[in-house]
Amino acid sequence: MAEKKKARLLRAISYFVLLLIVIYVLSIGPAYAFLLPRSAGVESRNSDLLNSFYHPVWWSFTKVSHEVTNLPYFLLVSYIRVWHSMVPESLTYSDPIWD
Repeated sequence: MAEKKKARLLRAISYFVLLLIVIYVLSIGPAYAFLLPRSAGVESRNSDLLNSFYHPVWWSFTKVSHEVTNLPYFLLVSYIRVWHSMVPESLTYSDPIWD
């Protein structure tokens, strides 16, 4: 009986860690949409923070892209653009409620 509980606990922990990784990767879209400006050439104070936090995601998608195809990188950029299109301009970082 104790073995079953141990196995169940390990399975639950594994699922939880996997869920955290999926949430981390999927959170890149909303984070970039809300915290980075849409204007070209405008530098955000959040860009360094976002780039360092999501560096593993960017690295893995660009590493795979250079070796196989550009599809993973294209999908990541498209995912971020979809989030940018869903967030109204008034809710981006430059709004007074974010300052």
